[in-house]
Amino acid sequence: MDIKNRLVGASCSLPNMTLDELLQTYQSMGFTRFEGYSEWSASKIDFHGAPENILALTGRHNIKVTSFHLPVIGTDVETGLKNALAAARFAAAIGAKIVLYKAASKEIYRSLGTCFLDAIDEAQILVTAVIQNHAGGTIETLRDFEEVFTSVCDQRLKCILEVGHFQRKNIGWSTAWDALAGRIALIHVNDIRDGRSVLYGTGDVDFPGLMQTIKLSNYDGDVVVKLELADSITNPAATITG
Repeated sequence: MDIKNRLVGASCSLPNMTLDELLQTYQSMGFTRFEGYSEWSASKIDFHGAPENILALTGRHNIKVTSFHLPVIGTDVETGLKNALAAARFAAAIGAKIVLYKAASKEIYRSLGTCFLDAIDEAQILVTAVIQNHAGGTIETLRDFEEVFTSVCDQRLKCILEVGHFQRKNIGWSTAWDALAGRIALIHVNDIRDGRSVLYGTGDVDFPGLMQTIKLSNYDGDVVVKLELADSITNPAATITG
């Protein structure tokens, strides 16, 4: 499939828009795929609701939800695991194939990782669970990924190549690509300069090299396009144009 048909819009770029507003905006830009959130943004999706309502809304905009952020599992691990499983079931029901599995600490990843993977398999929830690096989050560096993968020790757990947040930690995407080989199930892109999200082509990320590498590889997943400008809330038009 042509890379253009694998580009995905994300909630984080325009966090103050409602889901309907955001889907309408992305549809006007030519996106046919969307990454949803269960928390944080104004467009967050209530995973306790009816999947049919979301399918009707996305259908009106000719956009499919292809990946979905699960709620973070915090110190109340029993409730957190229950919510993560419910959100994964909901994600599958609205068509998402990838779920972003999140924990508030590496210890929670270690203690619940295989349990969560077993639970989605036993419930026949047909999704791939991925973990994500995020500057300031539980997983920031390649060493953090290694610690989680070593502690969970389960090949069912995959990851995101989060280009922007690696760049924020001065880790080039090519270094991460090599280190995470065999685990990458989703790619997030964001151009970065001096630790900040900037317009594509004005930052430090080598996008021609990344696109060429994807083209020559066997990676057939999606590419989530993110643009998190400092004025995304006060000046959303700049993000849309960018």
